Amino acid sequence: MAFPAAFLFPPWAGWENGPLEMLQNIVLAAGAVCCIALFRKARGCYHHSLWLAISLYFLILLGRELSWGRVFMLKTMTNHGPVFVSMHSLPHHVVIHGIIAVIIMVTMLAFIVLMPWRRIFLEIPVPVPAFFLIIAAAIVAAIADKGLLTGGPFDENLEEEMEFLVYLLQLYFVRWYYRGLEHGTQQPQ
Repeated sequence: MAFPAAFLFPPWAGWENGPLEMLQNIVLAAGAVCCIALFRKARGCYHHSLWLAISLYFLILLGRELSWGRVFMLKTMTNHGPVFVSMHSLPHHVVIHGIIAVIIMVTMLAFIVLMPWRRIFLEIPVPVPAFFLIIAAAIVAAIADKGLLTGGPFDENLEEEMEFLVYLLQLYFVRWYYRGLEHGTQQPQ
């Protein structure tokens, strides 16, 4: 369904700050809010802090989608979409990169420490169709990002659609594993 839609969408749908990117931003923000709600809901459980780390993960993805704020600094508009200020032209860009790196490292450390690895790998079944779908969508997004299909607006639209699917599936995984952690070894619904 994404392939025909990528042909049908206008070229500007896949631009930076276009409608497909805005949908991605909404999903990522919803993921962060959802994980904060799960943190509050899981209070008292040994794994409840994990949901804060996952919320931070969604916020990192949102920051990346917003080019760390550069999407709000439009330089010019061309026939191929908006052009934004370069990160290196921003004052203190080294400090900004450092802060981003620290946030990513803290998030990774939180995942390593807080993730109930044994339960995730041994007790909760993997949602196999969603797992393969997220891998396929990420691969197609990477191919389309390089312009290896048609090299035009189709690739841009398809890339953004596949990223949207990847983000939606990550929300699905949040729900799946939350239910699995809450309900023990039962298959989540």
